[in-house]
Amino acid sequence: MRLIAVALTLFSFAFAAEGKELPQKTFCIFDPVGANGPIFTRMQDFRTAALEWGVEAELKAYTNEAVALADFQSGVCDGSLITGTRIRPFNVFTGSLEAVGGLTSYQQLRELINMLARPQAAKYMVDGRYEVSGIIPGGSVYVFVRDRAIDSVEA
Repeated sequence: MRLIAVALTLFSFAFAAEGKELPQKTFCIFDPVGANGPIFTRMQDFRTAALEWGVEAELKAYTNEAVALADFQSGVCDGSLITGTRIRPFNVFTGSLEAVGGLTSYQQLRELINMLARPQAAKYMVDGRYEVSGIIPGGSVYVFVRDRAIDSVEA
């Protein structure tokens, strides 16, 4: 992984030295608060890191996750930050991280993320044309419904 980072950094310097523009990529970022929210604000660090890798990253804030996903699917965005539930069509393995009852403690979550950060797990991050580049834990979610017929997250 370190070798790739060095190669990407050298790539960035090569563009600067030759006076060429950096390739531009757009990222759809879902943050319920929008452009002033904590998720979008934190992604500014990603934008800075992308410059070091030789990519100009444009971040677009979305308060509606369905719209962010639709823009990603239609090609408006090259990448997207969306929840695991909505990512299942793109990567079944990582989409299962939010399985109801799958993780019962923050300790289990820490262990899982540490395991997925290992190089041996990289093959599970890729599914066809799509690759999961990071996992951001958002905390516990409790689902309440008024109708007992609703028995799945999708419903």
